[in-house]
Amino acid sequence: MYKPTVTADLFALEWTIDASGNAEDFVARGKRPGVTLHDGDALSGLDLTLTSLPATHDLSVQFGIPATLTTYSLTATAKISPAGVPAWGSLTATTHPANPEAVFRAPGDPNFRMTLTGKFKDADGNDSVVWATTPATSTSAVATVPEPPILSEPADGATGVTPATGFAWNGPDDVIYMLHFANPSFEVRVFTAAKQTHLPDLSAFGTSYPGDADFEAQVECYRFDGLYGSDLDLFTSSSLVPFGLAMVSARVGMPLTESGLQMAGKKYTYTTAP
Repeated sequence: MYKPTVTADLFALEWTIDASGNAEDFVARGKRPGVTLHDGDALSGLDLTLTSLPATHDLSVQFGIPATLTTYSLTATAKISPAGVPAWGSLTATTHPANPEAVFRAPGDPNFRMTLTGKFKDADGNDSVVWATTPATSTSAVATVPEPPILSEPADGATGVTPATGFAWNGPDDVIYMLHFANPSFEVRVFTAAKQTHLPDLSAFGTSYPGDADFEAQVECYRFDGLYGSDLDLFTSSSLVPFGLAMVSARVGMPLTESGLQMAGKKYTYTTAP
């Protein structure tokens, strides 16, 4: 029987924590190259040699956000893997500030990078996550958060929606968009690199959209810089990193890439044609 294996470099980072459980002083780092795990194995009994780190310093972080969003959380992740190589870092700090800014602790070692992640919400509770990476030796970092994608056509509450109806929206450039069109019993997702699309014609599958039915529509967008290529490579590339894993890792504050975003816009309500 085939037994999956994975080989990767294992990095270790030692730090002390403050009263909030966040990193206070970074103490030492280590590396064990070429660790191979078989399906069902666990990381135990591995020896690493630790090297002392230079003095820890403050890293001031600020996210520039649009007025439509409020801050839910900011996190800091320390990475020592080579830049551009998809990897998890060590989640060293999480905070829930009223404003999109915080001061984190960072190791004074040029081998490290700090990935800074902001999670934001709109008035309806829709999530947006944006992250960026800066050298750990930096003392300040600024990241800009774009407006979430928002439907411009059809108007909210429109009726008579069919596959011929055009959907359009405003949103960031150089991302993959997903139009989510659903009600409790029927769901369609359309992925595109453009800012407009139509609902797919389902007749080839022997089905059609329920007539005179209420639906919610929402546009989401994704970008994982350096992990996937352009356009729909996000879903069609042979990358060993599945889209779902990349998405979930960012949502928990441990993104695999150096920078990127996931954003969800406001939900609109539509009614299909009879």
